[in-house]
Amino acid sequence: MFQYITFRSGMAVIFSLLMATFIGKRVIKMLQKQQIGEVVRDLGLEGQYQKRERPPWGD
Repeated sequence: MFQYITFRSGMAVIFSLLMATFIGKRVIKMLQKQQIGEVVRDLGLEGQYQKRERPPWGD
């Protein structure tokens, strides 16, 4: 089964998505603890302050 390239590539995709999910949440929380986030300018737009305390790439 491990000799098929489709199986290996599929497992690599699944494994990388799982790693990004679990490690990504920890990295975002660590960056929030260090107060690394976006600077939000006042443009008068709805919902712009929801991303104030978040790193630029994460939810």
